[in-house]
Amino acid sequence: MPKISQEMTDVIEAAKLMFVASVRPDGTPNVSPKGSVRVLDAEHLIFMDIASPQTVENLRHQP
Repeated sequence: MPKISQEMTDVIEAAKLMFVASVRPDGTPNVSPKGSVRVLDAEHLIFMDIASPQTVENLRHQP
């Protein structure tokens, strides 16, 4: 898995809104806006998922 560089971290932390793209088990794409994306460490992003249950389900199926 690629590492999150300091440059990437700076861009993510400065962003007001980001989009998380995932894929459903049947291959259908899903894009969900997120205003809470943060860098946890060099390999993980975290975000609140209040009203987008499909995104979490997709990421559990195909991270």
